[in-house]
Amino acid sequence: MDLFSLMVVLLANWDSWSLEDLITVMLQDIDDSEDSFWAILQAVCSSIEDEHTGRDWWVFPRSDCWWENLAGCVKYSRIIIEILANRRKLFCKFVGLPRGRRLNEIINRFEGLSNIPLIVGARDGCQIRLRKKPAARHFPAEYWNRHHHHSVLLQGVSDSDRNFLDVACLLPGSQHDATHLRLSSLWHKFTNNLIFQVPQKTLTLPAASTGNSGRIRGDDQIIIKPYLVGDAAYPLTPYIMKAFNTRRTSTGEKNDFDKALRRCRVRIEHTFGLLKSRWKICDTGCPLRIEEVADCVMACCVLNNFVNYGGNSIRETD
Repeated sequence: MDLFSLMVVLLANWDSWSLEDLITVMLQDIDDSEDSFWAILQAVCSSIEDEHTGRDWWVFPRSDCWWENLAGCVKYSRIIIEILANRRKLFCKFVGLPRGRRLNEIINRFEGLSNIPLIVGARDGCQIRLRKKPAARHFPAEYWNRHHHHSVLLQGVSDSDRNFLDVACLLPGSQHDATHLRLSSLWHKFTNNLIFQVPQKTLTLPAASTGNSGRIRGDDQIIIKPYLVGDAAYPLTPYIMKAFNTRRTSTGEKNDFDKALRRCRVRIEHTFGLLKSRWKICDTGCPLRIEEVADCVMACCVLNNFVNYGGNSIRETD
């Protein structure tokens, strides 16, 4: 049983079993470490309050048929979707764009990897496989991707430590990464200058690029703000940097720059790999209805950061 499935079982059966009685049985079947289990469990229990019933999240149910119904509970849990996705409280607490001291720390780590300043995150897309073909009313052909299976498109931004800073799951798998980006809230924030206005660096163009006069004019000083790195699928903009040439046939200087940039961009690929290795529902195929898939994927991204942060929220790391 993977950690996500265990989480589902615990949250779907909370009424009378004490945690101490349950933990001995459950740890026999868990694939992850006990520390990871406790990090997730404590984060959820301390972050969610049941305003309607006031019931204790640390108590779990006793049922004669509980073990026989385990497969049904693990059937990928509309419970986990309701708790983690519909209640945006946990998403806002554990996934968010950095600011202040945390922003500077992320920039410094990326610069240490590449010697390129002001990189704040790496962005890429990832296909989340669907186990079943979507119903006809959802136009299943839209979900058929270039890898020849049905999927939805997850796009994320990660820091250098494989934490998600931003995630979006808006489009079917056949759509292009650039289209997904332009429809996301992150694009709106960038284009309206709502994020990453500081720190800044001023770049002065060399004299050779200023015209025949050879003089530096005031408008030849460019202000650089924090930006993301992406692959060739994304447009080159003031807030997304990509490599000169993916085939490494450019000049030596350009190839060196591309190599350094790839050291940063690969971090989002590592983050997606970590997500799929921890939460198998994102790797082997999501069996939920298409209306629920996006919320389930977002919940897994939140849980990924739960484990990475050790139960601390992003506000506690600012």
